Amino acid sequence: MISNYTHPVRNGLMASFLGILVISSLILGLIPSTYVAYAQEAPPMHKDMALVTTQFGDSVHNKYLFDPEKASSSFKAFYDLNSNGKMIWNVTISPTWYELPRDLKHYDVTCKLDRGNYFASTYEFITDSLQAASKDLDLTKFDYVMILYPRYDSASDHSCTLPERSWIVDAKEYHFGLSIVRESASYAWLNDNLWVMEHVAGHFLGLPDLYVVDDGQIPAAWDVMGWAGGSHNSTLLGGWSKMRLGWIVETNVKTIDYGGHETVTLDALGIKPSKISLVKLPITSDGYYLLEVRLRVGSDFSLPATVAPGVVITWVDENLEIGKVKWISNPSPKGTQLATEIMDIAFLEGDKFSADPVGSIKIMMKSQNSYVIDIDRSSIYPRIIEDKYDYDGNRFVMPQGWKSRNIGWDIFAAKDNPLIGIAKLDDAAMSVRVIDPVLGQEDYSSNPLFGDVKCKPLSQAYLELNTAKVKEMTIQCSSPADSANPRAPSAKTYYFGYSQLQNGSGAYIDKLLSLTLVADSKEILEAYLPVFEEAVNTVQVRDSKDIRVIENEKFGLREQVQRITISNSTQEIPLLTNSLISEFKFDPEQHMVAFKVSAKDSNGISRVPYDTFLRGPFWVRVDGETDTSFLILKDKISGQESIQLAHHTGVNDVEIVGTSNAVVAPPSPENQPEVPDNEKPVEIRFTPAPAVYSIRNPPAGWKWADAAMILD
Repeated sequence: MISNYTHPVRNGLMASFLGILVISSLILGLIPSTYVAYAQEAPPMHKDMALVTTQFGDSVHNKYLFDPEKASSSFKAFYDLNSNGKMIWNVTISPTWYELPRDLKHYDVTCKLDRGNYFASTYEFITDSLQAASKDLDLTKFDYVMILYPRYDSASDHSCTLPERSWIVDAKEYHFGLSIVRESASYAWLNDNLWVMEHVAGHFLGLPDLYVVDDGQIPAAWDVMGWAGGSHNSTLLGGWSKMRLGWIVETNVKTIDYGGHETVTLDALGIKPSKISLVKLPITSDGYYLLEVRLRVGSDFSLPATVAPGVVITWVDENLEIGKVKWISNPSPKGTQLATEIMDIAFLEGDKFSADPVGSIKIMMKSQNSYVIDIDRSSIYPRIIEDKYDYDGNRFVMPQGWKSRNIGWDIFAAKDNPLIGIAKLDDAAMSVRVIDPVLGQEDYSSNPLFGDVKCKPLSQAYLELNTAKVKEMTIQCSSPADSANPRAPSAKTYYFGYSQLQNGSGAYIDKLLSLTLVADSKEILEAYLPVFEEAVNTVQVRDSKDIRVIENEKFGLREQVQRITISNSTQEIPLLTNSLISEFKFDPEQHMVAFKVSAKDSNGISRVPYDTFLRGPFWVRVDGETDTSFLILKDKISGQESIQLAHHTGVNDVEIVGTSNAVVAPPSPENQPEVPDNEKPVEIRFTPAPAVYSIRNPPAGWKWADAAMILD
């Protein structure tokens, strides 16, 4: 419940439909929110409200505009009808219209804030009103107090719901929620059309505004929380509001996920829920479409005459505080659009609605109090739903507290799952994709999380996770020299390989599930690695395939055995390459391997296992030029370590220089010549420094010097 929500009632307008979110940099303003779960079936809720009526010397109540007794009856009936008896208001009306000690001009009641607080005069108005009412009413008995006052000018921002809090009146403390409501001719207060009271009480119960100021939409015909002032009649609550309040529970909501295809009989929202009252189509963990049937029955009997009853589709974004629900217009014969006329948006028999993240919705037929609707999402591919990814048998759980978004298309992604999912918390983000094994390996080059930075892999390793043989890669990036916003993101990616049977073809296709964590710096990356790797450890891949086998097949890598001689013994070096290697030589004196490689195209790859005869650090030259693009590839499954080289079309001369890792057997003792005593080496022993001294902490007064400066 939003107990600290403050609401200015004014001529407001509804928000435009949320477009596709495109991320062009790492740290995005994804607004944090708490996912609203279904409230469970509960006994009727009783709330006690005091209706305190006030007036001023310069502004008095007009009895022809407002009758408290009729207002109370209408108010209670509204909530009883819309909740099907689950919300019962007990309303106590003050016995008189209290004339406050100062004029309206003095109080200048307003719901605007001054540096985060209400103006002192508004608090003075509240205090004087409560002080007057406390003489007749025991305010300790009420959950909620609504103060009404007369004001007939055209000013706005003069009705609101204040946070639930404690109030001190005449040294006595009370605790309740409170609303200020103006009696105004412009609101057309005609006793039974008291949607302003219903609206502000909705805030007390936890409902936000369903409009956004200056947006041109007034959805009051469909939900009283979309009322924004003026004479827009509304005695209704929409599907999202009823679900939020627990008046429609989970058992009455049909959820159809990605890949689903069902024909649903959807009952009218106005009747008491018994079967299916809402259909939910999840898009992200906090965004979804709702389908509801609005007919002139039950609580919807007063649907305005200007409204065409039918199936209403709304988009819900739980990230938003105001304007969470957007009403979608019937797009026939035009394309999908936001409702341009909020009164005439319903879908009728034969109408269709389709959009990429939704699928296809077809209104099949209408019965007495329901519609039959065909919903086909079988060709729509999944994103992360409720912090879980589940598609093609590949599953994992996101880090707790992270949120997801769909952030765009990617030319390197596998065709049947081209959308990127992201989970984000503070200054780190995670992308999730199914990618093509060949094109998608360097997916950082197309991943929107990285923005315009240039990236380079620092290391690669094969390892085993949850019985799957996967690839791990660390990446370091830097901004272009002329960047106005320099950044140096660091990243880590895990690739899970699997093989999937194609429908109808009988053939298998290899894919990679890619999970990447990106942070603004190496230090931030290391801070988030534990939660990221916890998520990685939950990955389950159906039809898992060794990623080493996938890479060998996709890149055309095959073994070419080369032989070298070390200390009169021959070693076989099993190279992997998609090119032709010749003239392979090892110089133990120079600790250097040299060879020629002939590549058919610019995608040449060669892997040289070095761990049996060389060790790093390494210096690589290709055609006489230093090459810094090589990678160290560690196979933690087999224990082998290799240098991976990329080379271009034609013949390339390659040199790899390191330090010796060869074990040279010393001559046997019997073959060593006798050394005279005066020629034997002298053994010199140094007394070790005290433990407090170290390379990092030399003795006080010592300084480091270049070796060339140290003399005898």
